[in-house]
Amino acid sequence: MTALNDYASIFVVQHDGLSTPATTYTAIDPSEYSITVNRGPRPTYDKPSGLFVDDRGNIFLGLSGLVKTYTYTLDYNGTAYSINSIDHADASRYLAIPPSSSTGIFTFTGSRSTQDLSSGRCDTSMKGPYVFTRATDSAVSDIFNSTLVGSMGDIKTYAPIISVDNVGHLFYVILADPSKEDFDVNENNMPKTARTFFELLRLLIEWKLVADSPWDNSIDEIATVVNQFFSETKMTQTVIDDALANQCDMQIARYLKNNPDARARPDISEVALITNVARSWVAQNTFHENIDVLYERCFPAS
Repeated sequence: MTALNDYASIFVVQHDGLSTPATTYTAIDPSEYSITVNRGPRPTYDKPSGLFVDDRGNIFLGLSGLVKTYTYTLDYNGTAYSINSIDHADASRYLAIPPSSSTGIFTFTGSRSTQDLSSGRCDTSMKGPYVFTRATDSAVSDIFNSTLVGSMGDIKTYAPIISVDNVGHLFYVILADPSKEDFDVNENNMPKTARTFFELLRLLIEWKLVADSPWDNSIDEIATVVNQFFSETKMTQTVIDDALANQCDMQIARYLKNNPDARARPDISEVALITNVARSWVAQNTFHENIDVLYERCFPAS
């Protein structure tokens, strides 16, 4: 029987947050779970895989290789888990981009069937990013504010970080036209973009908070989608508190505090570097090469 560490890629599905690895990992019978590749006709993952539970009830998924898609869906014990199909090395290389960077942006979009976006496409069984707009936007401003790119030639670099199928995508992108990046960071009336990952995380947390009481924002779609996205990606109060304490106010908080320049990015002198807590949250939503490094990255000892 294949052991957990024999798999090339390991993902933590469910965990108690403790930093001490377990001593026993028991394989779950393959008849008790299924893995779906979220692309095209949603085929079943057909490479060797293993699902394991440790002696504390934590669940780990081992795969022999990642399929190039946004996500998988793991169905086990009556629950569907979203599995982000990104290797930690591919995601983490962008996390340390400094506040002084003037090239590239982190952004958050929704996830929707391409058939909903354009009925004339040949990939209508797949899902992909779409940009949020305000319900009150006019036709002209809707186009101006929502079109991040018009063609593949507008993109120089595209790097997915965390995705939840049919919910949302968090990714890093470098655009051929730097003015589009500047607009989205400093002028967009639907803030969803930042120069650094930690700024975007703080911004998304602000959107989550206005979706909750006492604001109960159900008008802006992004607020509702962020809440759902976080519920699928192991977001905890610890991560939220860390971002609120260690990153400066972003556009939503600045607006609520009546800042006359709320749309603009905060002054670079205010922007903080990413914390280990934020790094660990990303790690918990990516694949790792063995269980030891998984624990080092996802659940570091304090």
